[in-house]
Amino acid sequence: MTLQTRSKRAAAPGPETSPDRPTKLGRRPGDNATGDKILDAAEEEFAARGYEGTSLREISQRAQINQALIRYYFGSKQGLYCSIYLRRGQELGRERIRLLDALEARPGQPPTIEELVRAFIVPAIEIKRQGAGGVAYMRLHARLQDEAPDFMSDLRKRVYDESTTRYINALKRALGDMHPDCVYWRMIFLIGAYFYTLADSDRLEAYSGGSCSTKDLDECVRQIVPFLVGGLTAPMPGK
Repeated sequence: MTLQTRSKRAAAPGPETSPDRPTKLGRRPGDNATGDKILDAAEEEFAARGYEGTSLREISQRAQINQALIRYYFGSKQGLYCSIYLRRGQELGRERIRLLDALEARPGQPPTIEELVRAFIVPAIEIKRQGAGGVAYMRLHARLQDEAPDFMSDLRKRVYDESTTRYINALKRALGDMHPDCVYWRMIFLIGAYFYTLADSDRLEAYSGGSCSTKDLDECVRQIVPFLVGGLTAPMPGK
C-alpha cells in the first residue's frame, strides 16, 4: 500500500501518552465513516487554529455532527488530537523505514547520501499529495514547533524516534569520518528545512513574485534534495 492510499484511523494513544485515557478508536465497529469525518474536520481546524485555539464545538460544526460523538469516539480533545497525529504520522514513519530497509538490503551497495535524503523526504511529500488532509497535516506539524502541547513530546517520540534514529545512524555510516555531533546538528537542519517548505507559508511565492511555489511538489523535491545533500556533506566547521 502506498502513501497515496487513504490512511486508516489509528488507535488513540494509551495511558503513556494520554493521561485522561481517551476512548480508543474502533469502539463503534461498522461506523468508521463517522470517526473519519470527525478526524478530517478536526485536522483542518487544528491546522488552521492550533491546539489551544480550536474547540470541540468548532470541530463538530465543521463535521456537521453532534459534539457528544467526538467524546464518544475519542474521549477528549487531547485524544482526538493524538489520533490525528498518529493517523498520518505512523504512516510516514512506516514508509521511511520501508524505504531504508530496501536501501540497506542491497548487497555490496550501501545507501548514498542522496538516496538517504530522498527516502526521508519523499514520504512527507507524498503525504501532502493526499489532498487537503495531507496539506492540513503538514501545517499542523509545522505549528507544533511553536505551540506544542505538553503531551506532544512523548507522542512525537512514539511516532518518529524509531525511523529518525535509524536515518541518523545510516547518515553516520555514509558520512564516514564526520563527528557524530555534526550529524545530529545537520539532521535537525534537514528536518527544519522540509517542515518549513511543506508548511505552505506562501513566502516562496511572495519572494519569487509567483514564479515559484511550494505547491509544485515535483519541483520541491528537485530543489530541496541537492540543497540538503550539500548541507549534509559540507566540511565540518572549525573550532
